[in-house]
Amino acid sequence: MKITILLLLALCLPALARLGESNVEIRQRYGPVLKRIEQGTNTWMGCYMFKEYTVGVVFKNNVSQCEILQPVEQRKFTDDEADALLAGIAGKGKWIKDSGIMFMKQAWTNPEIRAKAEVEDKPLGASVLTVMSIEFINDADEKQKAEDKKKAEGF
Repeated sequence: MKITILLLLALCLPALARLGESNVEIRQRYGPVLKRIEQGTNTWMGCYMFKEYTVGVVFKNNVSQCEILQPVEQRKFTDDEADALLAGIAGKGKWIKDSGIMFMKQAWTNPEIRAKAEVEDKPLGASVLTVMSIEFINDADEKQKAEDKKKAEGF
């Protein structure tokens, strides 16, 4: 089983989308968008099915900033599978495992492409791999700070 998964990954790695690609390039890799979810000004998420994964890609100005993968068959990622997927999505650079691993999460940083990744094990046996650009993380932090400030001003 493990060898089969690794062989499948080896075949699909060149087809994995990479952070920073345009929505046109992502479409060429994953096929047409199955669902588009608007998330704000010039920001949207495209939902795709690719091989044995459900994939969500967040775009800002039609450039990918975040990629979320989950196996269709609600299972956990193997370590080798997560490593292979990270290598495919990054395109270059080396993923360094973060030492501050949180409960039910594994985390990595890739300084060369300025990205972070995490695998979170969900209840009922599923895993989700999320790969995010530092820009995406910083934008999310700024939005959260603005929302928190708005809430605090109401008191």
